[in-house]
Amino acid sequence: LPEKIKEYVRNNPQTQLDFTIGNTQELLTMLEDGKIDFAIIEGYFEKSGYESRTISRESYVSVCAMDYPLENVADIRELLSHHLLVREDGSGTKEILERYLTEQGYRLSDFTKVSVINSIHVIKQLAETGYGISFLYEIAVKKELEEGNLRIIPIKDFALTHEFNYIWRKNSVFSDFYLEIYDTLIRENHKIVK
Repeated sequence: LPEKIKEYVRNNPQTQLDFTIGNTQELLTMLEDGKIDFAIIEGYFEKSGYESRTISRESYVSVCAMDYPLENVADIRELLSHHLLVREDGSGTKEILERYLTEQGYRLSDFTKVSVINSIHVIKQLAETGYGISFLYEIAVKKELEEGNLRIIPIKDFALTHEFNYIWRKNSVFSDFYLEIYDTLIRENHKIVK
């Protein structure tokens, strides 16, 4: 997106774009409070309350350091004895894991040790050192996987994917403008899910 944003602002000099980074719940609250106009989120949201466009569907994986003492995993239960590095409450990344664990009959508290960290960057760094394991989007760790700093933990019958969505408040008078931004900045750069 950075190159497309630069191009968009150059072609539309009257437009000022301000960016806020936050977890899903923070961004939804900011949308409702009128503090931001639109958001790109990866967490769950009430689709009836927003206009949205799906940007992509991404794989959700478990990762660890290359030399972390863990091989093929037959069941999520085998990971419970490991130190889990997880995002904070309100994060879509955490909510996806919690929902999956619930479906399997477990909770985050079933892990031997859980560290809550509000930064994917820090989670990746800690996982790279062998401090623990984490569940993140494969696209978020693409560079670390390619460089050999992290590896995916193969878990039998674990194949989660989740949508990334571009959203704004329903019935906004600025919907056409938000769609223009979506078409210019996002649609041309990402695999779009229809």
